[in-house]
Amino acid sequence: MSQTQYKLNDEEFLSGIVGVVEANRFEHMCLWKRYHQELNYPWKDRLSGYGFTVGHLNDKPVHISLLTAVIKGQKLLFTFPTSKVVDHDMIDAWLKENLPEAILEDGYLNKVDADNFSNVFRD
Repeated sequence: MSQTQYKLNDEEFLSGIVGVVEANRFEHMCLWKRYHQELNYPWKDRLSGYGFTVGHLNDKPVHISLLTAVIKGQKLLFTFPTSKVVDHDMIDAWLKENLPEAILEDGYLNKVDADNFSNVFRD
């Protein structure tokens, strides 16, 4: 399966993203509460997002939720797998292909989970 056949048609939505946070909606809300309300990080959520199929595994969709926010002046993507079938390697390959600004100098994707949120920032 070629990853290139699965493209999000909204280029503006993905442009400028410098980091990825894997977090469900509850974790996203907890991060917002901690970092915006308690620590006063500037935080502006985009109020709409996408549900997107990044590929298929055994004819079953691998689907993720996508939301963005600008936090401390950096555009981040919040993502969470929502399908019955999840292939993290497929998801990471799709993210690397579609988020060139989130690739670090060592070639790794700047991606963290909610527990390591503070490590996503490029300061």
